[in-house]
Amino acid sequence: MVKVLGTSFRVEAPENGENILVSVKTGKVSVYAVADKATDDLQKDGVILLPNQQVSYERKERLFSKTLVEYPEVLRTTPIGPSDFVFDNTPIAEVFRTMEAAYGIEIIYNEEVMKNCYITAPLGSEPMQEKLRIICQTIGAAYEIIDANVVINSSGCP
Repeated sequence: MVKVLGTSFRVEAPENGENILVSVKTGKVSVYAVADKATDDLQKDGVILLPNQQVSYERKERLFSKTLVEYPEVLRTTPIGPSDFVFDNTPIAEVFRTMEAAYGIEIIYNEEVMKNCYITAPLGSEPMQEKLRIICQTIGAAYEIIDANVVINSSGCP
């Protein structure tokens, strides 16, 4: 079952399909399973989705798998534009704060380990994953997406 807490989202639920996919563009959506269709008893677990997040629900296993949408977009509610992605010897913490604000995502990293990391790069209209790839390549790090969060792995910068 989907409960709308926002305004713009997409549901892909093929009648005989194994998975249901719900993705959010704007607002907030709560997704949960109905345990008994006759009584509409709700299963206790579910997920809340924010912009640029999606969940796949496996009907057979009754499992939710939350991640980012394939191509996250800059949120319409943020004043951040392409020029805000031009970095000139910018501390990595500031770069990640800009990315978090622009896409409404959380970037998890060890700030102490990466305190000496700076980036100079004219990023702009690239997709979010390309921005992350360039940033990580520049500072010798790697990223992965876990549970709709971006996790940065790095041994730091000299």
